[in-house]
Amino acid sequence: MRDWFADLNVMLVRDDEPIATGWGVPIRWNGEVGDLPSGYTDTTRRAVELRECGGQADTFVICGRILGTAPHSQTMTGTVEQWESWTSMPLPSTGHYVIPHGLSPLYIDREADLGTYTEPNIWVQHR
Repeated sequence: MRDWFADLNVMLVRDDEPIATGWGVPIRWNGEVGDLPSGYTDTTRRAVELRECGGQADTFVICGRILGTAPHSQTMTGTVEQWESWTSMPLPSTGHYVIPHGLSPLYIDREADLGTYTEPNIWVQHR
């Protein structure tokens, strides 16, 4: 795999020293959630099949293993009016809202005039 897709190897460098490396594989993906690879084996199978048939990739997948979670990786707050402007949505009552392009729900507290959005994340070790 590394030899076939050597041009897709990645390296993170700090002060001219490599601190992390990873490798990626090209696949075709139609943009639908149901067409995402089911995991590492399916991703590599699709990459190999695409290479063998000479197909054109349109998606780059970086392979690795999950080391841990960061459930509160990034938290953003704003007034209800700000969140209504940012999301182009009315937020009429206290509660959770699904927002465009959000990874998690936005919580609105009308009484406190506060919206809080917290994104989760994962730590991945790329191979």
